[in-house]
Amino acid sequence: MKTIEVTIKDRLAIITLNRGKSNSLNREMVTELSDMLGNIEADANIGGVMITGKDHFFSAGLDLIELYNYNEEEAKSFWHLFLNFIAKITAFKKPLVAAINGHSPAGGCVIALACDVRVMAEGKYIIGLNEVPVGIIVPNSIFELYSFWLGKADATRSLL
Repeated sequence: MKTIEVTIKDRLAIITLNRGKSNSLNREMVTELSDMLGNIEADANIGGVMITGKDHFFSAGLDLIELYNYNEEEAKSFWHLFLNFIAKITAFKKPLVAAINGHSPAGGCVIALACDVRVMAEGKYIIGLNEVPVGIIVPNSIFELYSFWLGKADATRSLL
């Protein structure tokens, strides 16, 4: 695997996002993560999973530089891949913890929201959806994740 590292300690699988300085999500990383979760879910020797990032980034979110070069069909395909990955996290049958070790905007925040539990390192780190301040409408599936944890009223207020 090129973009993630997996270590097993006792019955815990630790997935470390390891793609460049900011662990931005591209097609390769999302595919590796999704495949790894499938393998872990099928492994009776693994009881739970922790996802973290290297250095001071959990994940900077989607790799916008790579996405910018996609044509319309490639962009749609990637978006479906990403949303299916998030759905896989939310339906994962084993405990899944986001150990947010640094910045986690946009897609990184979405991954954390989809996990069962989130813990974040202390420090001046950024987490949240950077779509909101620039007026981009948050997709309904992501709004539903926010609503699950915050309630619809608070999610609506925070995503306006």
